[in-house]
Amino acid sequence: MTLSKDDYKSAIVQIVEQLYSETNKPITGAVLAERLRTSLQASYTDVGYVKLSEPINELVESQQLTRNRRVKHLEVAPPSFEFDLPKTQGCSSVPKGTYVREDAWPVFAMLHDRSIAVFDKQLLKFRLLADDATLRDSQIRVATPSNTDHRNWIKQFAQAEGLSLEPALTEADGVLREFSVWMQSQDTSLQYKWKDFRAVRVADVIRIWSASNGLDATDFLSPVISRYSARTTNTPAIKPDTDIRSAVLRCVADLSLDELDNMMLPLRVVLKHFKPRD
Repeated sequence: MTLSKDDYKSAIVQIVEQLYSETNKPITGAVLAERLRTSLQASYTDVGYVKLSEPINELVESQQLTRNRRVKHLEVAPPSFEFDLPKTQGCSSVPKGTYVREDAWPVFAMLHDRSIAVFDKQLLKFRLLADDATLRDSQIRVATPSNTDHRNWIKQFAQAEGLSLEPALTEADGVLREFSVWMQSQDTSLQYKWKDFRAVRVADVIRIWSASNGLDATDFLSPVISRYSARTTNTPAIKPDTDIRSAVLRCVADLSLDELDNMMLPLRVVLKHFKPRD
């Protein structure tokens, strides 16, 4: 009998629930993989997956499992289980030097219901593609935070700030969207605290993802210089006004066409200097 992907995922859920009921502890990927092999006489590659983390991430997205994203190895539990996270002593600000790269932020900070996130190893950029898109050899899929992850972040932030949130808000299917709407009605200082808190969590996810893929997280958290940059020499101090404008023009001259195509410019500048496409 040939297993389908849905059959394989159903087996994963059943085995995780069984092991959790026996041990009352999260299940590691190694233990889960061994139990799947002995129970089904099949591995994830037999049903079309490349890694065990692929069906796991699909189950996390559908909230049939929860995953510990604070560790590099695979560790899962039933959705009712809440992984212990370091207690937050207030939400002052993002650590100095922490900056989530512009193309990485929407990938790791947002929910993607109808799209998939990928990292292109040739272009060295993140992309969001249609969920039915065919990936190129240079693209690797990115496991992004789930709705449950965002819910946990919001609960941690609320606890750290002493906020009393309605269950209808924290348990909503689109919890990030609902919380963002609620946050718009709060004072500016709390909004900035939430942005900083969220940026720290996103940076943590990027570090874990980078390590699991053999990449350097500083390339995605550094605002100016990385090993992917064409120029790595020390940049002289920039003086205001004229020097800043000259430095920006020099930076633009070093950009590739692909980087120029993805640069964000103020609308007034675009309307002034670019002709509309036919």
